[in-house]
Amino acid sequence: MGKHLLKCTKILTDNETQSFILKIKGGRSSYWMFVKVNEDCTLGDIDSFLRNIWLECCGHLSHFIIDDVFYEKIKQDMFMEGEFKTMNVKMKDLLDHGMKFSYEYDYGSTTTLQLEVYSILNDISDKTIDLLARNNPFQYDCKSCGKMATLLCEMCGYYDNGIFCEDCSSGHTCEESDGDEPSFLPVVNSPRMGVCAYEG
Repeated sequence: MGKHLLKCTKILTDNETQSFILKIKGGRSSYWMFVKVNEDCTLGDIDSFLRNIWLECCGHLSHFIIDDVFYEKIKQDMFMEGEFKTMNVKMKDLLDHGMKFSYEYDYGSTTTLQLEVYSILNDISDKTIDLLARNNPFQYDCKSCGKMATLLCEMCGYYDNGIFCEDCSSGHTCEESDGDEPSFLPVVNSPRMGVCAYEG
């Protein structure tokens, strides 16, 4: 997909404005996307984008880790050791071709993403961030009947035995819930699926 995007992305070689194509992968590596960000885009802009498309559930804290430096919106250095900076830094002052870095959302039930500067283009971008491509949604089979699953048990979904269609979910008894009625989260196209209260 990355090679295809380089062929089909409009490039204006006589323009000095740069855009960066970022390859972003979810913790399981099965979730991925390519985005184009212009040179004046900040880490804070990317943080907001990632929250909106893949992560936001309860307003958790987040940070980027680039060359052992933590970039945060809200300074939380009492929890970690290292150098801390603000997310209000522009791409043109930070990124270079081939650079790899990471992003973490939620310091309790953490979702980690891996980012890579896949390419740098000389072009004009009307958008701060433009989604170019992403993985197709995965199809999961209901554990009980084999139909397409739409719900994941919050307690036992991680063990691949708690994913159901809506009809079969009503008959699920969760061994992890201490007798309480199981609660479900929707099956979504995100590495945050089944974590915390994320619903897509």
